[in-house]
Order: sequence, then C-alpha cells, then structure tokens
Amino acid sequence: MRRRKASSFPISAEICESRTLLAGSATATFANGVLTVDIHSGGKVRIYEHDPGVFWVSSIGTTPINGQVNPINGQVKPFVVTGLTNIVVNMDAAASYDTRNVLRIGYEDHQFSAFPGNVTVNMGGDYNRLYFENSSIAGNVTIYSNSEDYVDFEQATVTGTIQYIPIP
Repeated sequence: MRRRKASSFPISAEICESRTLLAGSATATFANGVLTVDIHSGGKVRIYEHDPGVFWVSSIGTTPINGQVNPINGQVKPFVVTGLTNIVVNMDAAASYDTRNVLRIGYEDHQFSAFPGNVTVNMGGDYNRLYFENSSIAGNVTIYSNSEDYVDFEQATVTGTIQYIPIP
C-alpha cells in the first residue's frame, strides 16, 4: 500500500473579539427599589452598605458583576445602588463543592450594613453558601435551600421573621 503525500493548504484566521472564560459570574439589576442579583457557575458576591444609603454589589475575588471589569487595572467594578428597599438573589445549583456559589450580605471588616427591607435568596441547591455578616435586616428573610446548602448568621439581626423553604 502506498502512502499519499499530505497536501498543505494555506489557512488564515481572524480574531473578531476577545473571549475570556471566567470562573463564576453575576448579574445585578435595580428597579423600583428592588435589587435583583443572579449568581452563576461558582460566582462569589458580596452585597453591603458602602456608605449610608449607598449599597454595593461587589466581587469576592474575580467574579465580574454584569461583566464589568476596569480596562485600565483589570479590577471588577461594583454595581452601586441608592434607594434600596428589598433584595432578591437567585443562585444556580452548584455542580460540585468546588464550583459552589457564595453570597455574603454585609461585610465583616467594614461598617455595619443596615438593609431597610426584605431579603429573599433562592440558593438553587447543592453546596451553595450564604452568609449574613455584620448587618441588620429591617424586614423578613426568606431562604429557599436544600440540605447541601449552608447558611450562617454572623453578627446579624433580623427584625422580621426568618423563613427556610426546602427545595428538592
């Protein structure tokens, strides 16, 4: 059997846009006093009161918020809101312990955060983490979680009720 000589063909490629795979992501929107945050694929996010009445949704590490990264220094830009009344957070289910989502409400090494209304968190299930730190919630807290999720209140108070609702 004879081998055929492989022919070569010229190939050209054009890079149209930069694509970077990031570990985790988050989106944040704000309308009518309600802050809505969605956390995906191992995203790690903090929501806290940066200055009186000024709330930040910021990265823990390199999780981009709405894909916003400062082009000069590469730092993730926070999502900033005023006029906050309620918070709603949704996390996707973690694929494994190593890809869990993390949400911290408040900031352990910062000023006390006073949230004026209700906080609702759908943890999505399976290994996600939720921490309330150095904060006060004036309304109710509702947490949708399963037995693999972890919730911790560290120096946090809730004026209303705390309700856990199981998810399959």
